[in-house]
Amino acid sequence: ADRADPVDISATIRLVVTRPFPSGAPESLRATLGDRTEVKQLDELSLLVTGPADSTTLAKVSSWCEEHHVLPETLSLGRRTLEDVFLQITGRELLT
Repeated sequence: ADRADPVDISATIRLVVTRPFPSGAPESLRATLGDRTEVKQLDELSLLVTGPADSTTLAKVSSWCEEHHVLPETLSLGRRTLEDVFLQITGRELLT
């Protein structure tokens, strides 16, 4: 069987940090990850990365954090959920 084209596999990485991101963080991280990746800053302590899921993505995010002296509190990887899509569109959490 053919392997799925990586473009078809979309994942989200939620990066939550211990202190506010340096200015320009979303643009800087997007430059590191490439054009097919979207990086949205949700608030001063969290970013949502959406794009092709491959084995190097998490490593690149970790390296970026190290280079920019950013300490992750949580780094979670998952497939896109409806909540992720809602967050990406509205920038707000779903109320439960």
